[in-house]
Amino acid sequence: MYKSVFTRDRFAPFARRNSNERGGTLAIEIIRLGYIFETLSQEDLKSNPLHLGYPVNNIVIRANGFDANRPTRMLMAHYDVANVNSENANDNTAGLLIILEYLTHRNFPTSHNVVAVFTDCEERGALGAHILGQAIQEGKFGRIEFVLNLDVVARGPTVVTENVPSALGQHLAKLGVSRIIIPYNDSYPLRARNIDSVVISSGHTGGDFTPWLTLHTPQDTYDSLDIPSMDRVYQLTRAVMNA
Repeated sequence: MYKSVFTRDRFAPFARRNSNERGGTLAIEIIRLGYIFETLSQEDLKSNPLHLGYPVNNIVIRANGFDANRPTRMLMAHYDVANVNSENANDNTAGLLIILEYLTHRNFPTSHNVVAVFTDCEERGALGAHILGQAIQEGKFGRIEFVLNLDVVARGPTVVTENVPSALGQHLAKLGVSRIIIPYNDSYPLRARNIDSVVISSGHTGGDFTPWLTLHTPQDTYDSLDIPSMDRVYQLTRAVMNA
């Protein structure tokens, strides 16, 4: 009998919390898994600090240590929210939980560094991703092979990615992932810095954005999710990160 690990209890600690509270909950989960995390904010940039007018705190985990001689594969999801009166189950607790589940098993390849980044302020114009992009260009994470972004991954029958020029996007297409136009997300500021990054989501092909209409509303609840779709994104994430 099919049974997902992504149960209601996994979502509950993140529901109806503001961005700071969700960041605290995320830190507790990371510590519970036995990882050490670091933060990445404007103050951590070496040159030309970004003056964003808002405090931004990304959370970073170097999951299998860090070797500057290895390339780096990065997994990213934003933890901030636009509406504290929503469970924000699909946007973006589901993405957080997929990364946490991936980190749980510690089954990482030795051929590359695995870095997980939980970004802040995606809902304010992807500010956390702007900081991450500059940190990558400053060499904080070595040579980046790609950044796989998880956002809105648990409602809709099809796993989709962006239809943009990208080696990672082409690889996902070969794995059967449909390519569509996806609204602004954390991958945009990274690609603006020539960093290979695309988002994967759950949705429809053919321009049907129905699964996304409940985002930022009280209707974005656990009961509204398509958990088998979330499981498909999780399996795809493992395949891409561990290939």
